[in-house]
Amino acid sequence: MQSAVVALIHGGLVKTEHGYIGRTAAPETNQRFGAVLVAALMREGLATSDAFDERLVALTDAAAALFHLQRVSTEVGS
Repeated sequence: MQSAVVALIHGGLVKTEHGYIGRTAAPETNQRFGAVLVAALMREGLATSDAFDERLVALTDAAAALFHLQRVSTEVGS
């Protein structure tokens, strides 16, 4: 899931007026994600909103673990 990779690389996502982008990404980035995708990540327990700033979204430990497991299994299969 590309949004999860972007969130891992950029330390989470931030909501802008044009969609969600990586928290440390340049504002003009083309890697934007819609609210439906972010809501799906939250529903599955893979992302959570910040308690103090609802614009910020972070991946849960479960999401990070799944990403790393997938990466390791891909590397082993190579």
